[in-house]
Amino acid sequence: MKKAEIYFIISCICSDSSKIYDLKNDDIVGKTCFYIAENYKDSITLNDAANYVGVSPSYLSRIFKGSVGLSFSSCLISTRIDNAMNLLKYSTTAVTEIAMLCGFGTLRNFNRFFRRVTGKTPSEYRKEAKR
Repeated sequence: MKKAEIYFIISCICSDSSKIYDLKNDDIVGKTCFYIAENYKDSITLNDAANYVGVSPSYLSRIFKGSVGLSFSSCLISTRIDNAMNLLKYSTTAVTEIAMLCGFGTLRNFNRFFRRVTGKTPSEYRKEAKR
């Protein structure tokens, strides 16, 4: 499977956590996925998510990776990239603005992660998606 497909599947899990996990109060992974889906646009960290769900960062990291198969940061990045892909495909918003809207602090980081996941630059992806 290509990296892009794997990241897409993980972003679906993370961004659609209400369907996967039913968001039970005691479900740490579900609450974390919900937190990512609601806050991916902001500068969030594992510590922020751990505070939100009420556990230590190391415990959350271990539980999350064991359940989802990816680290918190990988899931956050895949959620951001998935949303960026949708914006690139369905809007005319500038690439720089999309990077900021999706929570990437710099255009350089956005381009680096986008290319790592999709194998294309955001501009190349947009051109191909619009065809």
